[in-house]
Amino acid sequence: MSITNICECLKQARAYKDSGEYELSVIQLKQGLELNANNEELHLELGRAYCGKKDYTLAIEEFSVVQKLNPSH
Repeated sequence: MSITNICECLKQARAYKDSGEYELSVIQLKQGLELNANNEELHLELGRAYCGKKDYTLAIEEFSVVQKLNPSH
């Protein structure tokens, strides 16, 4: 699936995550980050997807990016 819209990317990634398809969620979110690398919501969802995969090191990295992009988050 070609991603051209951040909202559509988030919607699809969340659907994958909610159904336990964490790797597909990660792929979608990375495609979204190609459109906008500074989108904190994409980084937050990516961190959550990594948590679902039990890849806590990558999850922490993504949550750190969110904190840098929005210190009040």
